Parts: sequence; structure tokens; C-alpha cells
Amino acid sequence: MASHRSLPYRPEIDGLRAVAVLPVLLFHAGLGCSGGYIGVDVFFVISGYLIGSLLIREGEAGNFRLTQFWVRRIRRLYPSLAVTLAATAIAGFFLLIPNHLEETGSALVAQPLLAANFLFWSRSGYFETASEYQPLLHTWSLAIEEQFYLFLPLVLIPLLKQGRRPALIVTWIFIITSFAWSVYATARFPSAAFFLLPSRIWELDLGLAVALLPGTGFGRSGRNQLASFAGLAAILSPVFLYHAGTPFPGAAALAPCLGTALILFANAPSLTTSGRFLASPLPVWIGKISYPLYLWHWPVLVFTKYHWIGEPPQLIALAALAVSFVLAWATWRWIEKPIRERRFLSSPRPLVLASVACSLAIVSVGVVYDVKNGFSAPNPALTDAPGNAEVEGFYAMRAWERKGGPFIAGSQEPGARHLLLWGDSHAMATLPVLDDLGREFGVAVYAACEPGNAPILGTRSSRIALDGRDFEPEIRRLFDSTDFDTVLLLARWPVYLEKQSASSRNYLLTDADGSDLSKSDAARVFVDRLGETVRFLEQSGAKVYLVRSVSYQPLSVPETIAQARLRGLDDNAFAVSLNEHIKADEVVNGLIDVSLKGTGTEVLDPRPVFTSVEGLYLMARNGRALYSDRSHLSPQGSRELRQLFEPIFRRLTEERVEP
Repeated sequence: MASHRSLPYRPEIDGLRAVAVLPVLLFHAGLGCSGGYIGVDVFFVISGYLIGSLLIREGEAGNFRLTQFWVRRIRRLYPSLAVTLAATAIAGFFLLIPNHLEETGSALVAQPLLAANFLFWSRSGYFETASEYQPLLHTWSLAIEEQFYLFLPLVLIPLLKQGRRPALIVTWIFIITSFAWSVYATARFPSAAFFLLPSRIWELDLGLAVALLPGTGFGRSGRNQLASFAGLAAILSPVFLYHAGTPFPGAAALAPCLGTALILFANAPSLTTSGRFLASPLPVWIGKISYPLYLWHWPVLVFTKYHWIGEPPQLIALAALAVSFVLAWATWRWIEKPIRERRFLSSPRPLVLASVACSLAIVSVGVVYDVKNGFSAPNPALTDAPGNAEVEGFYAMRAWERKGGPFIAGSQEPGARHLLLWGDSHAMATLPVLDDLGREFGVAVYAACEPGNAPILGTRSSRIALDGRDFEPEIRRLFDSTDFDTVLLLARWPVYLEKQSASSRNYLLTDADGSDLSKSDAARVFVDRLGETVRFLEQSGAKVYLVRSVSYQPLSVPETIAQARLRGLDDNAFAVSLNEHIKADEVVNGLIDVSLKGTGTEVLDPRPVFTSVEGLYLMARNGRALYSDRSHLSPQGSRELRQLFEPIFRRLTEERVEP
């Protein structure tokens, strides 16, 4: 995303920036370009090429100064970023509910510290806030570049003293190593692969490798024409062929990155036909404002979606992009360009001091937002909105992973009856009420819960299999060591029969070995293995209860309630209807009934607890959110299930006192 006046101007690179940024905008706006996210990778290669070219020129001339290099990076990148961060901080104060403002505060702190990618990687877990509510999420890519700029001159300049060949060899070692790690990590650690530098550095280094080559292209004009056209095709094809479920970056990032490298190399001696297209006025203009355009588009879209409650109509999304273009042009015209051309803050000292002052101010605001739990929003509808920052029902997941065994809630007294809650994250969300009942009735509640893991022996979800995890041995050891009077099986059952588009959220059931299954085979495995699991539990002497799924709401509940209140609407104005819930769960409920035929397992249905007389599956009751997101119950929602679970605890108590 950077250039320098000492380098010969290549207009086709600005056009290439336009090719990079437009798919990103359209993808984020939901206006097509299902693989538009690859535009960020195109930017990475361009940045590696331009910064590498600058360092090579200065390193070979012997006039490189590290402080001057970093000052130039500040001059190029920070003014537009500071304006965007400040505007987002102000807009967020008025528009975001407290827990989202708190999370935005963390991002305001992380970005000036070059750590935004680490922050969003740490937030990429199962329960974290959805991306559409994080207005600074896109700054992860800036952090990647900034981290690259920190160490690149320290490695490259000493190598250049030995000549370009050693520098090129070392660069290719980095490329191959990083690419191999990216392929591996994308399969095993997808969030880390996406957000962290080790799996992205090869993309930046690929641009550097092109810069280290002679600027002669492929020699003959025809070869350059073919290479440039192939490069453009390699960029544009993934824009339409990739989708949210494509494992990325990994091997999938190779096409757009190599395509960018081909264009840069083939157009170095002279412009090809595709190069002349990229160098035409409109692509060049978009490319010139591409950096502030990238900075502005995501906060504008987030705040638009936030206000609209969910995905806005296409016309509104287009209007949001138009606003982004206006803001980007204004930022480029009156902020970026004057400072870059040294018409303002011309000397390094005032520039650095102003940047430090802005950073301190932004970080201070971020700390206030973060420490004050979102501060006090000026609109009571936002301040009073039920948030999900403190979702106590999810503590069991961490307890299970840390201790290698179940979390024990409820009664801690010796001799207490044992109840096992076995399930996924939706089972975890019911722990508040089970903890209450366990303490009241003297029952120890063992929580063996793991996100994305169905309580069915002999199976794993696709996501769990992808991670290489297997919890069945732990579950069997738990049954060997503990006698359970009662077992509750609870999960978001439908997801284990669905092949979702996003690979990181694919929980389609597989065999125990992790083999891929079709949806029909997954249904067969579900019926067979669930029946076997229940019979195993009953043979161990436990009374088994299976709890049907609570409904999946169309939108994240806390945010939707806040926006409904802003409009003077009822808290349940956007709740799913009971009929929609019945239809959505019809198949899995039928399979459950088939699985349990001939067993003594009782089925508990939470539907009556959450259904209104108007036929809605409630989001809220008495002003309190019943969900912490779209599908997980909040502590309040959990405690609404008391009427469903209390008879189980009473039975356990009565059995204990019988002579």
C-alpha cells in the first residue's frame, strides 16, 4: 500500500491497487465477489515489491537510514489511519452498545501498538463477537504490514552488502518456509494462519523477490503480454470462484499472489495491453485513494449494518460504499496527500511528535472504553441493552480444557448425587440454572462440554476432526471413574447434519476416524450412534434425558434488542416464529425420535418455555435477553429452563431419602 517519490512512477501499480480494493469492498458489502477477500493478498505483494524496491535502491547506494525509513512509513500510513481511528472512536461512542464499544476500545489500543492482528486472532474463538460488530477488524492487515516493515530492513540491508543473489536466495527461503507453514496452519490452525505474520510473510516476500530481479520482464514482448494477462486472470478468477468456505490463505492464496507478481514483473520494462488498462485514468484514481478507501469502507459498512439490523438492502450497501469513496477522497486530498508531499508537517520531528500525540490520545480513549466496560453511551437504549460481555455460562469450556476433565458445578458436598451434563457449547450455556438447582437440591453437576462436539460416541464433527482432537477417550474415562445417576444430553443438534459454507464453522457429523460424509450418511451415523450412546449410558445405570435444541434466532440478540429499542419497537420484534423453528428442526427431531425408539430416554423440549402466545420464539422476556448471541442462551435464558429441569433434581433428591 505504499510508494516513494524516489522510485519511478508506475501507474499500472495504482491500477492494480484498484483491482485489489474493489473486490474487498464488494465482498464486505455483500454485493457479489464471493472471493473478494483475496484483494488483501494482492496488497501484500504490491507492498513487498514497492518497499523492497525502495530498500534495494537505498541499500545499494549506501545511503539507507533506518530512522528515515520508519519516518517515511509513518508519513505514508499513519495520517489516514489516525483520522479513521478517531472517527471510529467517536461514531462508536454514539452507535455501539457497551460491550461492542469496549471491544472497539481494545482495538484502538492495539492498532497504534502494531498488534491489531494479535488482538483479532485472540478474539477469533467460538464465542467471540461476530465480525459485523467490530468496526476495526480490517486493521489486522495493516498490523501485518507494519510488523513486516519492522524487521525487513534489518534483514535485507546487510544481505544487500553481499549482493542481490544472496538476498534473493534468503528471500526464497523465507517464501518457501512461510508458504509451507501457511498450508499446514490453514488446515490445523485456521485463525492463526489468517491473522498472523508467519503464514503471510511469503506474500510480502514474493513482492520483494520480484523487486530483487532485473526489471527486464520476460524478455520478449509477447511473453510479457501473456504473463501479464495470465496474472490478471489469476487475480480475478479467485474473486468469483472462491467463497467463505475456501480454506485460506494456504495454497488458495497462491493464485492471486503469483498473479500479482506476474503483473509487476511483466510490466516492468514497458506496459503490456493489460498494463495499459490498469494504467487508465479510472483504475489509477481508485488506486490512489485505495488506502483510505480500505480504511473507511469497513467502519462505514459496520455502522450501516448496525443501524439497519442485519444485512442492509443492496441499495443501502451501495450507498455505504459511495460514502466510503467520498470519505476516502477527502482523506486523500486533505490529509494524506499534503503530508506525504511535505506541504504539512514537512520535517520529521513535528511529524513524529504529532503521530505520537495522536497515538497517545487514541490509546487513551481506547483504554477508557475498555476499562469502563464500554463507558456510558449517550443513548439509554444502548446503555441499558443486554450485552454478552459477561456470559457466565461459558466458563465450563475453559475449565474442561485446562483441567483435562469436567467442571463440577452445583453441590460440592461429599455424598452428593451425580448428574452429568454432556454436550457442546449450547449445553454449557445452560450451566447457570443447573448450578443453581445443584446447590439447592444437593446434586453435583459434572459439565463435560466442548464446542462443536456432539454428545454421541463413535463420532466427531468435521470441525473437531479437522483440529485433530478426540474427546471420546476422556468421556469414557469419566464414566469409568464416576457413577452418574442422571445424564443430560444437550446440543445444537441440527448443526451436526448440516454442511455449512464456512469451513471454520462446519460441524457435519463424521465417523470416529474423521472421514468426510455426505449429509445423508451423516444422518445415518447420527441415528445409529446416538442410539448406541443412549444404550451405553442406560446400561451404566444412568437415567438419560435428551434436550431438544433451542431455536436459532435470525440475528444476534443483544444487538438486535438494542436497535429495536432505538426504534421504539418491542424487544421481540425480530424474533423467529415458532413455525419457522419447528420447520428448521423437523428433520433432526425426527431422527432423534428414531434413535431413541425402544430406550428409556426421556425427551425434554424447551419450546414451551420460550414460546409466546403470539407464536414467537422469544429473544427477551421482561427486558432481559434470553440469548447471548444467535443461538446460545444467556444466563437469564438458562434460568428460564428451571421449570424443565427442576423435576429431575427433585427426583434425585427423593431417591436419596427413600429408606
